[in-house]
Amino acid sequence: ICDEGDCGVLARSTVFQMTVASIAAAAMLAAGALLAAAAVWQAPVTISQASDTGCSVPAVASAPDGRVCVVYRRKWPDWRLMFRERSPAGVWGPVEAISVPWSDGATVAYHPDGSIWVIYAMTPPGGKTDLYLARRANGVWTTTQLTSTPDREEGYAMMRMMPDGRVHLIYAADTEIRYLHWNGSSWSTPVSLGTCERAYYHRPAIAVDSAGRVHTIWLEFKRILYRRLDGTAWSPVQVIATTSGGFGWGRIATSGSNRVMVVAFDQVTEQDYHIKHCWSTDAGQTWTPIATLISAGHIPWLTEGNNGLVHLVYQERPSQ
Repeated sequence: ICDEGDCGVLARSTVFQMTVASIAAAAMLAAGALLAAAAVWQAPVTISQASDTGCSVPAVASAPDGRVCVVYRRKWPDWRLMFRERSPAGVWGPVEAISVPWSDGATVAYHPDGSIWVIYAMTPPGGKTDLYLARRANGVWTTTQLTSTPDREEGYAMMRMMPDGRVHLIYAADTEIRYLHWNGSSWSTPVSLGTCERAYYHRPAIAVDSAGRVHTIWLEFKRILYRRLDGTAWSPVQVIATTSGGFGWGRIATSGSNRVMVVAFDQVTEQDYHIKHCWSTDAGQTWTPIATLISAGHIPWLTEGNNGLVHLVYQERPSQ
């Protein structure tokens, strides 16, 4: 079920795994939870409550102790973000509202101290869109406003939580891509990474490799742009891919210290959809030419896994 370009439920999807030299199809999936020991998928479980309608754009995170939490947006009655957590024993807790209306675009992570961090965009009545942090500790939510710029509309945030509790955050501020860093006690001043064509499907993405380098991408209609943070120095803006069609939904993930994978949806023609990919084996300094990975694919999501693997999930969209 897809809502405004985001997949709310992976009704039919495919996982791909990237090794050093190749990408191979792993399995066809139905929505559910993967049982690691048996390597099978559970039947889907409804986690939204009956009074919420138009539920979509979920974000999920897991903790080392086995907890799993999901944040999703309900459209009605008030377009706000909802939260639910599953215990290590597999028991789902109650649904909790974690934002006021009009909220969207959540990214969620478990902090090493056990708390849960949710960063999202919220537009108050008559106001402008800013980023907010909702933090849950000992069952209690506290909310902090992260950005407040009178001439900018912030959104499309993506967070990477580090093992030591530092946070890397990338987001769009109208036609500008910005980066924020939480050093464990305070947020940095926003850093402008470049300009973008602000669109719902041109949101930025971020990944961190095992050497601690931060890799970022964002999209224009016909280009994918990339920058890397080494310590305190950002690399110049690099165009790593172009298309004659139109890019959307760019994702990035790392494998080890030097391998970086980027995927994006490319609408080659009105009826011709592809998921394309390019990668780097030298930590983002040089890139392979972009190529079709999957025909008839749409809205990819990419993440790093264990043992040097990268996992891709996407919506299958057959050509018409």
